[in-house]
Amino acid sequence: MLLAAQVAVALPGPTGTLFASTPSTGCVAPTLGGACSAAAALDGAADVEVSVDGAHVYVAAPNASLIATFERDAGGAFTRTVAPCVGATGSSGCTPATGLGGVASIVTSPDGRQVYAASPSRSAISALTRDARTGALTQGPNACVADEVQSELGPVASEPGCVAVQGVAGPADLAVSPDGRHIYVAAGVADAVSLLTRSPIDGSLTQPVGVTRCISTDIDPGAPIVLRDPDCEAAAPLDGASAVAVSPDGAHVYVVAAVSRTIVVFARNAITGALSLSSFVSDDRGGDTGGLPAQTECSAAQGLGDPAALAISRDGRHVYVASPNAGSLAAFARDPQSGELAQLVPGCLTDSSAPATDPQCVAGARLNGARDLALSSDGDHLYLAAPERDAVVVLSRDVASGHIVPVAGTDGCVGSLPVEAGCRHGEALARPQAIAITPAGRHLVAAS
Repeated sequence: MLLAAQVAVALPGPTGTLFASTPSTGCVAPTLGGACSAAAALDGAADVEVSVDGAHVYVAAPNASLIATFERDAGGAFTRTVAPCVGATGSSGCTPATGLGGVASIVTSPDGRQVYAASPSRSAISALTRDARTGALTQGPNACVADEVQSELGPVASEPGCVAVQGVAGPADLAVSPDGRHIYVAAGVADAVSLLTRSPIDGSLTQPVGVTRCISTDIDPGAPIVLRDPDCEAAAPLDGASAVAVSPDGAHVYVVAAVSRTIVVFARNAITGALSLSSFVSDDRGGDTGGLPAQTECSAAQGLGDPAALAISRDGRHVYVASPNAGSLAAFARDPQSGELAQLVPGCLTDSSAPATDPQCVAGARLNGARDLALSSDGDHLYLAAPERDAVVVLSRDVASGHIVPVAGTDGCVGSLPVEAGCRHGEALARPQAIAITPAGRHLVAAS
């Protein structure tokens, strides 16, 4: 279950239907077999990113603690590069890099010059410089930050060779501001969102002085008031922070927290990058929002059983959140001024076979295990990685209202063998974990 680098999934026509391209060029796997090309360095693909120029694809392989690099031709086919990967130990022919371990999330800078990687097992974020011609990734000095811990000598970084920062223990997801000046970290162990400043010269990361560096869950329910991360400001229900996104206008940052069952909205200072709590939405069945009923602290919503992924439309008017264990997808309208979210009506879809189906949601979509989301370039479709369904699911979206509905018939999904009932067939799509749309909007890449 490596890269199901299904680059060969085209997005033709108004229906948004997914079609697998030529198998020999449309997928790679850890060993040669079936219709896929071999890519032995891959192991347990967890995230995928396409460079801003569309020339290269980067895949996070947490089991091997590396990031693999692929060239991509005009038709969407994959080939290995001259520098195929960067890794924690330099094994498998990889270039060594500090801070990589169980890589869970990767993101590219808007200018295409850097790739950033979050490694939960190291509580570290690595900065890697990208060669625009070859796609190769290299690491310069001081190109890693890690969570600050106490030692006999005082505060040090949890990962040797990295610079100590606060509030990044167990980083689960990364987001870069549209202006490329700041990176935000959703940290599942720290139960926090943290701010990092990106150098415009070399892409290195630092944590600013004189502003709030990180915001953490305010209290531990059932216990005396305790900061989840004592270095962070206590302000928001972020227990189990799992994903983060910046609005296209750069005005707000959104964080979803699986344990709190919340979407937390922060106002962003465009100059300093500092965040301040604006509002939040919680599942109407309650969650860990500071030990108080959800409705007393924020607006209630449906379909937020264990939120783990979110996507914001390109026009910034709508936000979508997926909950894998609940098998649900929630939809919200966004106020561009305040950033506040209001759930659409109907506001959520659910998989009728999901073990924790939300009775308030409209059933029928293939959403069990929903793990990642991606919007088409024109905004007409929302794509979803559904590992429990062994498929990538297609949902039709009304651009004006934001409403989403499943696409009927075989146009509604593409799946691996054994073929999910009613889906088109595609190679290397067993348990897809992450998806990405190419810049031109003609292909979708899936990592399994």
